[in-house]
Amino acid sequence: MTINTPPNNIELSVFKYTDYREYLNDLKNALENEDNKLTYQDFADILGISSRTKIKKVFKGEIPLTKSGMENLCKHFGLSKTESTYLDMLRLFNESRDSDMALSIYNKIIDLRKKHGPKQENHELEETQLRLLEKWYYLPILSYIGLKGASSDVLAIVKAFKGQITVEEASEAIRILVDIKLLRYTDEGVIENTHDSVSLLDGIPRQLVKKFHSHMINKAHDAISGMPQEKRYLMSSTINVKSSMLPEIKKKISKFMVEICRDYSVDDADSIYQLNTQFFNLAVVSENPNSLVKE
Repeated sequence: MTINTPPNNIELSVFKYTDYREYLNDLKNALENEDNKLTYQDFADILGISSRTKIKKVFKGEIPLTKSGMENLCKHFGLSKTESTYLDMLRLFNESRDSDMALSIYNKIIDLRKKHGPKQENHELEETQLRLLEKWYYLPILSYIGLKGASSDVLAIVKAFKGQITVEEASEAIRILVDIKLLRYTDEGVIENTHDSVSLLDGIPRQLVKKFHSHMINKAHDAISGMPQEKRYLMSSTINVKSSMLPEIKKKISKFMVEICRDYSVDDADSIYQLNTQFFNLAVVSENPNSLVKE
């Protein structure tokens, strides 16, 4: 193995990535050609990982990459100090279980992406703007006010949401959204969105995301019996999979969500719908049957 840098004809900016594993996979693919094909063992050697099995698990997201492994990667491929710092922040960000730490790292990642990354079509939320996820109705109200012909009057918003929120909650949402600069008042006193669309980096911050998902799953539960069938669609499937398939399944679900939003989200909409996806474990096959027996 002699390749130390990606081919000159391939653009591979670390700053376009929000998951370091995606960068690893793209880097491996970029370095594969007829003359030099990097194997998983090659990458294991580069990162200082003891086996090909472990490096495959790193690429698939089954185990995290260590700090020393990231340092070895950046050194081997000659990444700059800023590029190395950014990738290590992604590593910390993706693995963090502490909300406050995740928020702090998130803000630093956004700053680096603004300075060095490609221009974003969507506005990436800054740290204070993550308050958008604190209450389930903040994001829907932000979307509602962005619709053509939708009134930003509090009473009109309450009516549009059919009693799911109170006047006090609608007023609070508008105040918060203005405070965090996702809504603004025009000179004429009309409320409008400050950005056409917003986005979060993948997977963070965990606690806020978990809280938001919990609220929306509860809304889905309410819709089962409280909404006419013609205005909802429910579908579920119980499937048998290998745990090694999970990263690929997650990617396909994510791609599906992106395609639905891209193809059907319109400015002249007459309704706001919520699309949730849940994919979770129900049971595992134990390698040791005796482990299921309690003493």
